Amino acid sequence: AGDSDGLYLNSGASGSEIRGLVINRFQGLGINTFSKSIIAGNFFGTNPAGDIAQSHGKSNVWVSNATGVLIGGSTPANRNLISASKTEGITIRGNENIVQGNYIGTDAAGTAALGNNGHGILFRAGTLNNKVGGINPGEGNLIANNAESGIDVTGGTSATGNALLGNEIFANGGGGLALDSDST
Repeated sequence: AGDSDGLYLNSGASGSEIRGLVINRFQGLGINTFSKSIIAGNFFGTNPAGDIAQSHGKSNVWVSNATGVLIGGSTPANRNLISASKTEGITIRGNENIVQGNYIGTDAAGTAALGNNGHGILFRAGTLNNKVGGINPGEGNLIANNAESGIDVTGGTSATGNALLGNEIFANGGGGLALDSDST
């Protein structure tokens, strides 16, 4: 029967807001969005207390050719916990999306390791003008304890204009940041 995803937002779901959920133990993705949406204040891949891994089979959050998705926000109430996936924490294939204020690879307190088994954040080929973090208080992400890189930007010249600002990145198995040699 294939891999089931926790939530699936098709292209007609633009404007959706996913808030305050605990999404765990699906065979597929935690959430797969094809539309502009807000994903804030959720726990992905953990129990409701955010201190025990309850993994998905694939990425916790997958942005599929979507534009304008906001994952998190600058206040603690909007922070997502994105941990314990069997692959990436977040996978982005889309343009002008924002990832801010999240804990990726830790527990809810940001102090214990619940890393994702792949990258914390993976940018796929064709990702343009996305923003991870920011320069204002609360916009940076905590990205730690992931098996591979904290952030991986792949896709060469087809992945350009992506901004990585004000994030705290440490203790990732593949290093903090991995850039394809042609990415900018």
